[in-house]
This record gives sequence, structure tokens and C-alpha cells, in this order.
Amino acid sequence: MSMTADSAIPAEAVESVRAGLAALDDGDFQAAVAHLTAAARVAPAVVAIGRRLGEAQAAAGDLAGARATLAATAARAPDDAAILVDLAHVCQIDGDGAAARAAIERAADLDPTDPTIRLAQARLYESQGEMALAARGFAALARTAPTPTILNDWARISLALGEYREADAAFRQLGALDPDAELVARHGRIWSQIGRGDWRSALEQALGAARVDRYDLTTALLAYARDRLFTRMPQPAIAAREAELAARFGAELREHAEIAAREGDLIGRMSDEREGARD
Repeated sequence: MSMTADSAIPAEAVESVRAGLAALDDGDFQAAVAHLTAAARVAPAVVAIGRRLGEAQAAAGDLAGARATLAATAARAPDDAAILVDLAHVCQIDGDGAAARAAIERAADLDPTDPTIRLAQARLYESQGEMALAARGFAALARTAPTPTILNDWARISLALGEYREADAAFRQLGALDPDAELVARHGRIWSQIGRGDWRSALEQALGAARVDRYDLTTALLAYARDRLFTRMPQPAIAAREAELAARFGAELREHAEIAAREGDLIGRMSDEREGARD
């Protein structure tokens, strides 16, 4: 992610850096700040120390200090996208959405192909209520670096925007990518057809889902699609049924997102451990 060669940590700062990183791992953030501040005094030009110090300050609750440290570090390494991502996160937590957006967009401009930056950008847009921008970001990631979490996010935001064709495409891709997500993907495709008012397609999708799951939400979606296709329902009944189904499907989608995120975190930790073993 970084495109600049960092300065080497001088010998007289090594012990402070080691102690600071150990304190970070132990959750002793005040000690981490103290050790890394000492290291930064000895080696102010080392970008890696500045970045870790900013991380420790943010973890300790010193957002102003973290912003100042990361901004200064970014100024010393203006083409290091990773520092800008960290700065964007801290600015967002600190309530400065404009600064967060500026930092993440600079990072994306520096490294437009890095999916981790694009994911951070899409999620920042979502947190700021820029749902259309977030949806475009997740859709682009779904084309280039699809994961169950990204597809879930794209589908969820597309549904929120009423972009049911896009949601259907996201759920179709999710089901193909992750066999464990087949049922939630089928339910999502049914819900997308319901959103479009395509009751025949919704019924066909629900009949397909019933082959693998004949209980609970599948049955409720099947019954609703059948009723809308073949009977005339009063508007209050439609509103009540759809509100109930939306709540149940929303809960299922959130549960899948949590599972996918946990699995993604595990994969990321395993990758980090492999990288560490090679260093």
C-alpha cells in the first residue's frame, strides 16, 4: 500500500518501539503512547513509528493527538495511502466528516486498485449518508474483489436505495460465491422481486428456495408472493405483511453480515500471521 521507502528505525529507538507495540497488543494504550512518543523523539522521520503512535493515541482516546500525529506523518510521506486511511478513520471518529472524506479520497487517488482502500472509502461514504456513492463503491468491489461481506453490503444498500435489479444481481453473485449463503441469497432475490412488484418471479424464486428450506421465512415469502399474484389484498394487509417480512429478512441479512465479517477477520488475521512469519 505504501509507495515510499521508509527510514530504518535507529538502534536507539528499537527498544522503545518494541515496548510500544507490546503495550498496544496488551491493550495498555497509555504505555504504548509513552513508549512510541519516546521513539518518535529519537526518530521523527520514521513513518512507521508515526503511524503506530497515531494508532496508540486514538486507542487511548486522544483523537486530537492522533490526528496531529497522523497528519504530520502523512505530510512526511505524501504518497503513503495507508497513513491517509488511518487519518480518515480518526477524523471520522472525531466528527470531522469533511476531513475524513478528503483523506480517504486522497488515499484512493494514490492507490486506486487497492480493495482495502476502496472498501474503507465505501464504508465511510455510507457512514456519512452518501448511500449512492457507497453503492457504487461496493458494486465496483463486487466486480474486482468480491467477498461475501462486500456482496452483502452492496445488496443491503441497493435494497435501501430501492435499486432492486442491483440487489438481485448482488444476491445472485453472493449465492454463487458462498454456498453457505445460498438460503439468504435466495431470500434476497425473492425480496428484490417483491420490491420490483414482479410477483411471478418472486413466486418462482420462493418455490426454488422451498426445495432447500420449507420453514420459517421461506414459507412466509412464498405465501406472500402467492397471495399477491393470485389474490387482491387490501392495502393495510399489504403494509403489515411487508413490514413483518422486511424485519425478518433484515435480521437474517444482518446475521449473515456478522458471520461473513467474522470469517473475513479470521482470514485477515491468518494472512497477517503468514506475512509476519515471512518477515
